[in-house]
This record gives sequence, C-alpha cells and structure tokens, in this order.
Amino acid sequence: MGDIFNEYLVKRKNGPKQLLYKGLIGLAAIAIMALSLYFLGIFALLVIVAVGAGIFFAYKEFDVEFEYCLTNDELDIDRIVSRERRKNVLNVNVKTIEILAPVASEHSAKMKNKSIRRTLDYSSGINDSRRWFAIFDDPKAGKTLLIFDPPRKMRDGIRTYIPRFVMEPKKTEEE
Repeated sequence: MGDIFNEYLVKRKNGPKQLLYKGLIGLAAIAIMALSLYFLGIFALLVIVAVGAGIFFAYKEFDVEFEYCLTNDELDIDRIVSRERRKNVLNVNVKTIEILAPVASEHSAKMKNKSIRRTLDYSSGINDSRRWFAIFDDPKAGKTLLIFDPPRKMRDGIRTYIPRFVMEPKKTEEE
C-alpha cells in the first residue's frame, strides 16, 4: 500500500444566523455613527472612521474556509479565516472512526447517539449530499461527531484503513 495524500478546501456558506449577526453589526454601527454625529459634532469623523474599520474587520470574520488534509491515516482539518489566518482545529487518526456515512442516509440516526459529547461542524453549511458525518473517540473530549464534506477521493483513502466503517449511500435506479 502506497502513501495517501489528499487535500480539499471547503468554503463555509453564511446561513441565516450569520446574516442576522452581520445585520445587527450594521445596525449597531449606524446607531453609533448617528449618535456620534449628534453629540460630538466634528469629532464624530474620528468615531465614523473607527466604526468603519471595526465593521471591515468584523465582517472579515464571517469569511471562513476549511481545509481537509488526509495524510496516510491522519485527517487534519484547518480553519482559515479571511484567507489570512489558519488554525488547526482537528487531528484524528482515521482508524479511530467508528462510522463514516452521509448525513442524509439511513445511518443518520447514529448522529443522535446519547453518548456523543461534542459535535464539530466543519462543513460548507449546505444541507446536501456532500455532507458526511464521522463518529470517533477523542481521548480528550470523548465521543465526537464530525460533520464535513469529504470528496470521493478522500473517502476512498479513508476506506483503505477502515473499509467496514465507510458507508456509501445506496445507489438509486437513475444512477
């Protein structure tokens, strides 16, 4: 068996919750600027510039990508914010994965297991057939549910280490 190396980048889509936060930030900024114009006069220009810079940096926090990297039996996930800051958020040995299956499958009932202590969603945020889940035992946090969007090539790489625990979706008649 040769070495396995796969990388994949997923951009997180902003859902209703993120859009609400962006709207609230915008409304708060408008209110602060209006109040500063009313009470501070010409010094309000400083406040307006500061609030504008604050909005710029706050909105950059909503631009999130995840990079999946499978190197042999190690799966690493990095969180990238605004294409500037990278932080490793997960390292897991794929041999510890108990199940890897599509979120929208007959196996999704296992996601509601009472023994799961932590849920990590490192997916695009779109509910479609690309979202998969993995359940594994983390030595620090206990049983963990991971939701992510691994491409077929990455799933095949994981399958070489745990062939019985990768659950492919059932083929339909149209496929």
